[in-house]
Amino acid sequence: MKQSTGTRRACVKDIAAQAMFLPSLIVIVLFTFYPILWAFVSSFKSVSLGGLRNAAFWQIPGKFVGLSNYVGVLRNGAFFEALINTGKYALFNVPVTLCGALFLANLLRRKGRGVSFFRTAFFLPYVVSLVSASLIFLTLFNGQNGIINYFLTLAGAEPVYWMADSFWAMIVIAMLGVWLKTGYYMLFFLAGLQNISEDYYEAARIDGAGVWRQFVSITLPSLKPIMLVVLILLMRDVLIVFQEVYVMTGGGPANTTTTVAFLIYREAFANFRIGSSSAMSFFLAGIAVMISWLQSRVLGEKK
Repeated sequence: MKQSTGTRRACVKDIAAQAMFLPSLIVIVLFTFYPILWAFVSSFKSVSLGGLRNAAFWQIPGKFVGLSNYVGVLRNGAFFEALINTGKYALFNVPVTLCGALFLANLLRRKGRGVSFFRTAFFLPYVVSLVSASLIFLTLFNGQNGIINYFLTLAGAEPVYWMADSFWAMIVIAMLGVWLKTGYYMLFFLAGLQNISEDYYEAARIDGAGVWRQFVSITLPSLKPIMLVVLILLMRDVLIVFQEVYVMTGGGPANTTTTVAFLIYREAFANFRIGSSSAMSFFLAGIAVMISWLQSRVLGEKK
C-alpha cells in the first residue's frame, strides 16, 4: 500500500514537472515549428495577398502549384546574383572574424592586470543593437562628411563614396559583421584555450619549440572541435545577413549588396510572392546544411 502511494506521488510529481514545460512548448510550437510548417506548405502554393488577408491563423491559402516555385527560383537570375553577393560577404567576413577571434583569444588567454577589461571591451560590440551599429557605420563611412573620409582627405587622398560604390559597399557591411562578432567568438576560443594543459607547452619549450611551433602543433589541433563550431555559426551568420543590408544600402547600388536573406524579404514583403520566397528559404536551408556537412568533412569531425 505504501509502495503504491509512493508510486502515485512520484507520477504526480512527474506530471507536474512536465506541465511546467507546457508554456515554453506552446511558444516554441507557435513561433518556430508552425511558421516552418506554414512556409514549407506555402512553397508549393501560389499565395495571393488577398487570400492571405482573409485567411485564418491555421489556414494556408493559395492554389497548389507543385514544384513551380522551386523551378522558378532556379530560373531566377536574381537568386544566383544574391548567392554570389552572399559569397563575397563570406569571403571577407568569415576568415577575418575567425582569425581575429583566435588572435584576441591567444592575446588575452592569461590572467593579468587589465585583461578582464580588454576581454569585456572586445565583447561589448556584440551586445550593440544591429540597427544602431549599422547607423554608426553609416556615419563613419558617409561619402560626404564621414569620419573615415575626413582622415583620408587629411592624408591627401580623395574621398570615397563608400555606400555608393559596388565594391566598397559590401566590404563595409562585412566590416560591420567583423566588428560585431569577433569579440563574441573570442570567448569560444578562450574557453577552448583554458582546457589545454600547460604541461604540453612546457614540454614543447623544453624541446626547443618556439611560440609559432607551439601554436601550430598544440593550440590549433586542440581547438579543432571549437573551430568547427565557430565556422558553422559564422556561416549561419553569413546566410542570414539582412538588417545591415536593409539599413545601410537597401540592396544597392545596383543590387550588388542584395544577399539571399534580403532577397527573400523583398520577394515576400515588396513583391508579395509568398510561395517563391518560401521556396528560396528552403533552398537557403539546404545550402546551410550542405555547408555544415562539408565543414565537418574537411575538419574530420564526426560529432
